[in-house]
This record gives sequence, structure tokens and C-alpha cells, in this order.
Amino acid sequence: MKKLTLMLILSTLAAPLAGANDTQISSSPKAHICESGEDRRIIEIKPRDGGGCRVMYTRDGNAKEVGSAAYQKDVCDQISEKIIKRLQDSQFQCT
Repeated sequence: MKKLTLMLILSTLAAPLAGANDTQISSSPKAHICESGEDRRIIEIKPRDGGGCRVMYTRDGNAKEVGSAAYQKDVCDQISEKIIKRLQDSQFQCT
């Protein structure tokens, strides 16, 4: 789990350096980690094969796709933001 967390943090930090336009899909995942005590949730925006993006939600070590878009990364950003807001409303701290 420590390696996964480190990889997520590094990929999140590297994303702005890629210089990707907001309307384009970045080739590296974008991740947010939300924690409440020992409870950790990970929300990732990943590129999809053939274009587009998908939003992955990890809880208790189990990841599942909770949304996707064929072309617009903004759709995945909106889905991710809604999940983060719900978690923050439930006392999670998200980065």
C-alpha cells in the first residue's frame, strides 16, 4: 500500500509538469487521497484505452470504476469533485 500511495503522490505531482491542456486527457493518472482516521479512500482519474478517461474509486483496497467519458476530461473532473465533496461532507480530509 505504501508503494501505491507513493506512486499516486508522484504521479499527481508530475501531472502539472506535463503541460497538458485541460480539455486533453493526460497520460498519467490524477489522484486524490481522502482520509478519516484509519479510513482511506482514493479517487483517481485515469486515461482510458482508445481515448477518454475513467474515474476509479478505491475503498478498503477494492477499486471500481464509478464514471467515464469518451472525450472530455472535464466530465471525469466533475465526477471526481462530487465524490470528494461528499467525502469532505462526511468529515474526510482530502488532498
